[in-house]
Amino acid sequence: MKITEETIAREAGVSKASVSRYFNPIERDKLKPETRDRIQPVVQEHDFEPEKRSAKKRKYQTGVFGVLVPYSADLFESPYHRGVLSGIMAAMENSSYEIRLIPVRDDGYGNIRRFLQKYLVDGLIILTWRSHPNLIKLVESVSKPFPIILINDFDETVYANFAYCDVGEGMAKAVGYLADKGKRRIAFLRGPVHNKIGFGETAMSIESIDSMQKYEGFRGAMKANDFEIREDWIKECSCYVSEEGFKKASELFAGDKCPDSVICSNDALAKGVLDYLAEKGIKCPEEVSVIGFDGYEESEYTVPPLTTIKQPLKEMGLKAGELLIEISNGLGRHSGVVRQKFEPELVIRKSA
Repeated sequence: MKITEETIAREAGVSKASVSRYFNPIERDKLKPETRDRIQPVVQEHDFEPEKRSAKKRKYQTGVFGVLVPYSADLFESPYHRGVLSGIMAAMENSSYEIRLIPVRDDGYGNIRRFLQKYLVDGLIILTWRSHPNLIKLVESVSKPFPIILINDFDETVYANFAYCDVGEGMAKAVGYLADKGKRRIAFLRGPVHNKIGFGETAMSIESIDSMQKYEGFRGAMKANDFEIREDWIKECSCYVSEEGFKKASELFAGDKCPDSVICSNDALAKGVLDYLAEKGIKCPEEVSVIGFDGYEESEYTVPPLTTIKQPLKEMGLKAGELLIEISNGLGRHSGVVRQKFEPELVIRKSA
């Protein structure tokens, strides 16, 4: 028997109009939660996708893709966002699609829905989607046929397309490299456990998945190498700037027994550690090795040049853009979601 929207409506005990709204990424959030809860298990049971919304048969009128990012004051100064966005733009260069960037603020979910209603985008790319509750809500509410690509913060329980870097594996590479160099007393500067989103009275604190994944990767790699994990050598940083790295380095090297290596959650923190070591006359890498993370271009010009774990940011953005075009145009042969994992690269320079 052919499964239709009428079938889903009948088995779920709801109207056909409700089922149609369930599969509309703009209208779905307007359904009552109990209505969505009745429809979802029936859809999953039949693995149903409405034919009129399949990728190969959709007719677009806008030629516009949306790129959603959490709002921040340094959005366009961030090497991370610059790298990913440059890849997305490269993917669109020879296509007929336009890109519209929307920073997601903390003024409720409605601003995202209004954006979709206004521009009727043909697909979405979302950066650091788990860093903001509005983005999480969007990912959870968008129906399966709608083209959407998530960059980083991979979660295997989420039915969505991903282009992501395994940052935990990056930490394992950093620890393994230091182990091969005979280093054993390894400290770690982790990023903030929670990120502050927005400004003023409406600002909110959201758990940082990237920070958590790097932290777990570090601990796992230390245990795998049978190295002692000293909790006083794991420092949580309040932000990802060199001044914070300098401050935490001063705490690490204040005692009698000091680490012989420091792994940092990003390159800016690592630069701060290098600045502290230089000021105190501690030789790097002879006495203390330093490894950064992300592989920004600036890391090549620190003193000494920084050994780092490079995320292929432009490549991830490029893949996300290409995949979105492919799915939207019905050019792919994907029977399910695509999870494109990128391997982090150890870039060896003079600091370790």
